[in-house]
Amino acid sequence: MSKLNQTQKISIYLAVSLGLAIVYPVITKNSFGFIRSTAWLSILFLFLTLVPINIVKTIQNPKLKKFVSVLASNRRVFGIVSGSIALIHSSFTIWQKYDFKLINLLTRETLPGSLANLIMLLMLSTSLFSVQRKFRNWKMLHSIVWLLVPLVFVHALLSEIYFVDVFSWIMFALIGFLLLLGVFKKFLKSESRDYLRDLVLFLIGTLVSISVFLFVK
Repeated sequence: MSKLNQTQKISIYLAVSLGLAIVYPVITKNSFGFIRSTAWLSILFLFLTLVPINIVKTIQNPKLKKFVSVLASNRRVFGIVSGSIALIHSSFTIWQKYDFKLINLLTRETLPGSLANLIMLLMLSTSLFSVQRKFRNWKMLHSIVWLLVPLVFVHALLSEIYFVDVFSWIMFALIGFLLLLGVFKKFLKSESRDYLRDLVLFLIGTLVSISVFLFVK
């Protein structure tokens, strides 16, 4: 896998993920299974994007550190896959669940996810090397991922609250870890110079999420 270039890795991860997402509703006979499975997979790849790069310096075991370092080196791949699956998830939801009635994207259940998808789309559009060469501040722009994490959590909570199963618990555990990482990553020796900026973005995302939860119907 290490000999593959990033484009090949992205293609493979996307193909396998979408294959699993298609098989899941067939096995479970759940008409909305594709929507749920793409949500889980997007969160999994978001986890792989953010966690390894932020914990690798704290790991002492050489073999484990090497493994996590490999994951960290693929964070761009995981980020693009996560964002791509998230957009597929939202597009399919608009079609299958809401029959293209976009007003449904502004409800309490969906608004956090809609905002998260806008952020994902912005980061995806600046993930191409050709764009990054022209837009030198793309790394700073990508830090808004920490604005996205609380939105994803609230969207998942509101969407999954009536359908809690083993996969949902795993998903909540992954997002919960991301939430803790957003608050405490300074203590993991990871990019501490950017900690205050990331924490402010994280708190803004949290405030927006809480506001949606409390005030949007």
